[in-house]
Amino acid sequence: MFYKQHYNQINKYMKNLKPLIGSTVQCNFGGPEKGRGILLKLGLDYCVLQCDEQVYYYPLHHIKGYTLIQKDNNSEENGNTEDNGNKNNGNNKNLNYPIVVPGRRFVDVIDRLKGQNVQFNKGPSKIKGTVVGRDANHTILEVNNEVLYVSIFHIQNMCWDYYKSNNHGYNNQENTSQENSNQGNNS
Repeated sequence: MFYKQHYNQINKYMKNLKPLIGSTVQCNFGGPEKGRGILLKLGLDYCVLQCDEQVYYYPLHHIKGYTLIQKDNNSEENGNTEDNGNKNNGNNKNLNYPIVVPGRRFVDVIDRLKGQNVQFNKGPSKIKGTVVGRDANHTILEVNNEVLYVSIFHIQNMCWDYYKSNNHGYNNQENTSQENSNQGNNS
């Protein structure tokens, strides 16, 4: 019964969040797991939120609530209304376009980040390390030469800092082929 309710909750989130892609939203309303930024993508069981220069992947079952952050009227009076066709409402004009790791499910994103440095969660439960792999229920993370098994269910959010990571080490991007075309194909 619990899993059926859980599945229905995720479907409702997907249905309600989909029209908000490109808008500024806030996921969760308090505590360290709160995130405010541009909703970039929805997977089957996660969403991607760009907060400042970080991109966070939130499993939908850990989102307690969300809200659309409305633009104030002053920005519309300054002539920014033409940017609405870009589906970003002018919110990320000056930011670099982030690298969003492709994947249908949250575990697919983890699989594609093998060998990359990530951070799970924020606040006191934060863990930073290198993704080694995963099994059915755990992500295997190397932290200070120790191997940790982190329960995938308890990952409240994940951040891969592509600015600090070796950008050229991640070869599975589908949406950054223009950036890689200048480097040539390594395949």
